[in-house]
Amino acid sequence: YYEQVLSAPNESQAFQGTYQWLGLGDVVGKSILLLVFATLFVVTLAIFLSTFTKHILGVCLNMILILGLGVLLLQSTLLEPFNIFLPFMYLNIAAVLDGSLMFTTALTDVNLLLGCGVLFFWTVMVYMLTAWRIHITSLNS
Repeated sequence: YYEQVLSAPNESQAFQGTYQWLGLGDVVGKSILLLVFATLFVVTLAIFLSTFTKHILGVCLNMILILGLGVLLLQSTLLEPFNIFLPFMYLNIAAVLDGSLMFTTALTDVNLLLGCGVLFFWTVMVYMLTAWRIHITSLNS
């Protein structure tokens, strides 16, 4: 995995200590950890969307739309300073684990711990929105 972005990539000595091999057990363990947080976020988002429509197809189409718009937001420069706090970046588990996300986003602080933290934060936020939506809907009926 990549540890840092090089300041002088043309110097041969600049590469020392910037890339390390991960053991298979580390890769599997970290992948499962990030996969759990990503799954919790996606499932919580699906539950939130299901409070608006009761049709499975509608929920699936809305999920595809929201996740697609999230990926498009990451590729645009519209919210570039806030990309590190968006959960959609951390759904690409392989790029988070090997550190290549640092190069594609030019954000050097992207790592596994931050990814789990951001996904957990957004999961809690969406869960609270879902609980609020259910409470408001039950009061109106």
